[in-house]
Amino acid sequence: MILQLTNNKLYISIDSLGAQLMSLRDLVGTEYLWQGDEKYWKGRSPILFPIVGSLKNKKTYIDGLEYTMPQHGLARISEFKLKKNLTDSAVYTFSSNDETKKSYPFDFELEVTYSVSDFSLIVSFCVINKDSKSMPFGLGGHPAFNIPIFSDENFENYKIKFEKTENCDSPVVDQKLCTIISKERISALDNTNFINLKHELFYNDALVLENLKSRSVSMYSVETGRGIKMDFDGFDYFGIWQAKDAPFVCLEPWTSTATLDVEDDDLRHKRGIIELAPGETKEFCYKITIL
Repeated sequence: MILQLTNNKLYISIDSLGAQLMSLRDLVGTEYLWQGDEKYWKGRSPILFPIVGSLKNKKTYIDGLEYTMPQHGLARISEFKLKKNLTDSAVYTFSSNDETKKSYPFDFELEVTYSVSDFSLIVSFCVINKDSKSMPFGLGGHPAFNIPIFSDENFENYKIKFEKTENCDSPVVDQKLCTIISKERISALDNTNFINLKHELFYNDALVLENLKSRSVSMYSVETGRGIKMDFDGFDYFGIWQAKDAPFVCLEPWTSTATLDVEDDDLRHKRGIIELAPGETKEFCYKITIL
């Protein structure tokens, strides 16, 4: 079921399947969110939970037992329930069931809130451990934005600008296994705060940034200044991805990453994994602002 929200400055729509953002438009109808052309990538803004990225051979061990889980986890392929619906906000929930426990053996609830305020969309998450044992998980956003925004613009006239000067490289992603090759690195930010966009940046898959000082990033046209800003405080990793030569770029705040080649197959040992105690909750939030 598709739901629409507005504050008369922003108009968004959400699909209950995956609680996925489907549209992000301004008051004149300009669409900022990628619309899922299968020629490149059919996704738009999937929610990544309880893992980010891929496991080795899609398998992991949890408390000594083997489980299979698809890339980016279960939330993106599961139906959410609409818990609350106002004109400018909505709350969705995804809870464990017999089917989820075949891949992820925990009682949990994931609550996702979308709210529009001025020219910003706030996406909030609350992870609740309803189990009697500690629960390991990862969480991430994966929104894709139209770049260029307008058809008469050039992709390479856009840049990504972080709020602070950064020194940061990126590990290489194994495109066959979708795991991270930890010792192979490529330069991403060398004492600078911006990346000039070009399609070749993503021919080795995503840029996976870690140890960023910045807590916000903008992606915009150098000619018009139009674009989006993302605030991502609380997320330790940041992915930037594009399907080959596609007219979109994903800005992805993550709490963890895909499995490293040097890691074992125990989910609790994955880099960045969060352990939530029984009865504990943890909240995360990122914000998208139209420029």
